[in-house]
Amino acid sequence: MSDLTCLDANVLVYAYFEGARHHAPSRALLERGRASDAGYCVTSQTLAEFYAVVTNPRRVSVAKEPAVALQAIGELLALPGLVVLPTPSDVVRTWVPRAWDGEPRQ
Repeated sequence: MSDLTCLDANVLVYAYFEGARHHAPSRALLERGRASDAGYCVTSQTLAEFYAVVTNPRRVSVAKEPAVALQAIGELLALPGLVVLPTPSDVVRTWVPRAWDGEPRQ
């Protein structure tokens, strides 16, 4: 796989809301994702953050209904030049190896 450019949730949110201060460059970036060789990636966490922001009336001027936000995520996933990176099953243990002993904390 060639080099990938990972998109942040803020870029997705700015591209989604026309009134956002960085809408134009963010939208242009996503439009490039229509090309199969764009080389963009996101993580499932990025998509979850996008959903959390766009559906929260405290975070955006006009919150979207959950179904509308899910449709927007579907449109992102349909971009030929964007892939979702897999999340390794041991990701938390990898982040905090010294604190992890395999037993749940109470």
